[in-house]
Amino acid sequence: MRENAAQIITAINNVQSWLEQLRATAKQIIAMTDAQLGQPQSLALLNDMVDQANHAYIGEIDPTTGEMRQGVTWIHEHLQSLATLTVTQYIASGSPPEIVPNTNTTTAFSTSV
Repeated sequence: MRENAAQIITAINNVQSWLEQLRATAKQIIAMTDAQLGQPQSLALLNDMVDQANHAYIGEIDPTTGEMRQGVTWIHEHLQSLATLTVTQYIASGSPPEIVPNTNTTTAFSTSV
């Protein structure tokens, strides 16, 4: 579970980075004049925003390591694995009283009169 949680945290950090880049690019576009918006470089900024949004959603392959940097869809799938937990009964001899009584052992009582 800890390993899975650590991977999810890494993926959340990836998504945060992409969304921060997306926001920074959006701020640049908002600051542009109408004349600047008609220039080809504004189209490049819009394409960059689309790329950042896609990366945040599905992830991307890191060009330096070749490993997949996960996005929101991966996080969604793996968060569900943290929601399941297998619970089993713990039985130990000489232990303090159990919350769930041990029904596997039998005790015979004898009384002498």
